[in-house]
Amino acid sequence: MDEVRVSALAKEFGMTSKEMLAVLDDLKIPARSASSPLDGAFVRIVREKLPILYPEKVAIQAEAKRRREEERQEDLQRREQARQHEERLLEERCARERERRKARELVRVAEHAARDVNRERRRKESFTSRYAPLLAQIEAQEATAKCKSPDVPEKGRWDDLCDKLDVGLIDELLRQLRRKGYLPEEASVESVRDAVLSSFERTGLIERVPCEESWEHSPDIRSSYYWRVTDAGLESGIVQGTAKVSAQNFHFSALFPIFLGRGASLVFDELDRQGVLLEDPEAELEKRKRAEVRRMEIWRRAPIKKVVQDRGIEKLYHFTSAENLSSIFEHGILSRSELREQGISPVINDENRLDGWYSGISLSVSWPNYQFFQRVKSKYPERTYALLELDPSILYELDCAFFPTNAANKEMKKMHLQERQSAAAFEELFQDRDGYYRKRHETQACFTTDPQAEVFSFDSIPTKYIRAVDFESHAAAQQFSDAVPQGVLCREGVDEFKYRFDWEFWQAKLEERKRDRATAREKYMRKRYGGYDEYDEYDD
Repeated sequence: MDEVRVSALAKEFGMTSKEMLAVLDDLKIPARSASSPLDGAFVRIVREKLPILYPEKVAIQAEAKRRREEERQEDLQRREQARQHEERLLEERCARERERRKARELVRVAEHAARDVNRERRRKESFTSRYAPLLAQIEAQEATAKCKSPDVPEKGRWDDLCDKLDVGLIDELLRQLRRKGYLPEEASVESVRDAVLSSFERTGLIERVPCEESWEHSPDIRSSYYWRVTDAGLESGIVQGTAKVSAQNFHFSALFPIFLGRGASLVFDELDRQGVLLEDPEAELEKRKRAEVRRMEIWRRAPIKKVVQDRGIEKLYHFTSAENLSSIFEHGILSRSELREQGISPVINDENRLDGWYSGISLSVSWPNYQFFQRVKSKYPERTYALLELDPSILYELDCAFFPTNAANKEMKKMHLQERQSAAAFEELFQDRDGYYRKRHETQACFTTDPQAEVFSFDSIPTKYIRAVDFESHAAAQQFSDAVPQGVLCREGVDEFKYRFDWEFWQAKLEERKRDRATAREKYMRKRYGGYDEYDEYDD
């Protein structure tokens, strides 16, 4: 019989190599290690005597092996059941989603169909019932004309019907306007037509077109020009129709059409709930423009609000002299240009205003600009200063621009203002820059990378956005607390008057920039004057 190693024999009986070596020692069979080979005769002896010498151990090992196999089979069975359960759940979810989509599609189709029906019903109801038979005759006549070339009698009948409808509708409109008191009793059709056309022409909603240009579109025109809807008229929403105006496609909103001659027709703006006609189309156009601008502003600022929420920004700061608090709580926070217009003379901390934004109000996000604060304190040590804590909704409710560093920086001055008013520009305030890595310094998500990052509000800031007023000392709080109204917190000795946690890094950056500027100045002076001796007198 071939030789068998101790480790293989131990595995055969479900034992460890150490246990098998102990068995071999009891049986007086020589073996030094688990890799020692055993002669076939010794292997036969072990296989015969081991169950007799150690029956309980062999049985226990066999039972343990059987249990392990059963547990493995149970585990495989549980996994298979879990997989089948997940597949069933996934199929059920997919089926429910298909049903929901199908239901939504049916609802959408039904809504579209209902809107079409309502639109058609409103179109028909926009005409007075008194002239409904005439309209039906005109529609029937138009359908007949499409099927065959109209002969002279049919064309004459068509013209008669249109003339009757024109006169009837105009009379009805004049009657309503006189009854409402908008027109004097002697007002004529011509005066109403001229007033309406001149009003819409003056606002740029329609324009005159010579007949020579329009004959191919309106061969039956009777006058020397006709009216055409401009692009401004179509975009405004007041005028609805095609650019080329004919007797049927020039109309305003949903009121019944007033035909002002073959080749030009128009509808006054839609009635309000009491049936009163809107008097001033210019005001209506301006109102709709303002609404559209407001809608676009909300659409543009929604991503900024999301950035504020995602980063957990809870406060803004505005730094000012405490002497200005009374004026601020009376007029709100105003820009330098607004202060000049209203004749207000505040205590100004930055006389030069190198950034040039006299129409903007400088704000800081989550922590004040301590570098500017310390510079102003050293320049005017006799003054008392206050920090205004503001609501972050200013960022998306007011007109703001975002600068990742001081706005007076040369790089910032090169940028267009529109580029700095988006959510992407706001997100730049929180990106790594100038060798500063936020992860390395464990910078909070709500803190700007550069402590000099600025937000400029080009709208005045009402007092409702002011949450608290912070003073550096107890004496300052006692002196100016009377200027702070009730409902606004008044605090003293807050940490925001101190340096930010990463001030050492930015102080080193500031010193490095100073050295670079000094080196550049030295090179310039050497190049211009040839040496220190020649330009020392200029430094004096």
